[in-house]
Amino acid sequence: MIRILSRRAILLCFLTGVVSEPLIRVWAVHNGLTQAAIYENPLTHGDGLLCGAVVAVWLRCAKPKRSSLLFSGAALMIAGTCLFAPAFSIDASNQYAPALVFTGAAVASTGLLLVALVSENLGLVLRRTFFMNRTLAFFGFISYGLYLYHYVIFRFAGSERLAAKLDWLLSLDHAKQAMMILGIGLSVLIAWLSRITLEKAVLARKSMFG
Repeated sequence: MIRILSRRAILLCFLTGVVSEPLIRVWAVHNGLTQAAIYENPLTHGDGLLCGAVVAVWLRCAKPKRSSLLFSGAALMIAGTCLFAPAFSIDASNQYAPALVFTGAAVASTGLLLVALVSENLGLVLRRTFFMNRTLAFFGFISYGLYLYHYVIFRFAGSERLAAKLDWLLSLDHAKQAMMILGIGLSVLIAWLSRITLEKAVLARKSMFG
């Protein structure tokens, strides 16, 4: 579709996907899918990727002014934060309330991304300490790999069976904590290796998609 359709048509497809995601999650909950299954399935948890794709296409199509990026980013950050409200309201026990949580996170993060693109307008101190922070920049560099790999690694590192094998050295609770810390480090390492090898090779060929 990306290869064949125009950028405007693709943008419309992505926006439709963003709007559809919370509705798909409501349908999934109604049909008995657990929150864990919804989190793991790209069809029910694609908000972040879709929003990132919207930004990429929008910047190429519309070439917005820097003031527009700043205003749009601030508005999206506010809107995304407001979408969290149902999950923390009096009706938080409602099984459908979490349907907006992923959308809220994606919209707020998209707003933060747009603001970051014009961060030089926010003052030197804020730009250097936050938007140009080397630690944050590193995690941004490996973020896609973390998104792809972290869940499998965490499931393995946090398993009861693995923690039980360390009972000769640590208590069960301490073993779980140690393995989760190891899982975080392993996720970062694998994401970095993926970024400088596989992802680098793929990005070098992105011109194939127009």
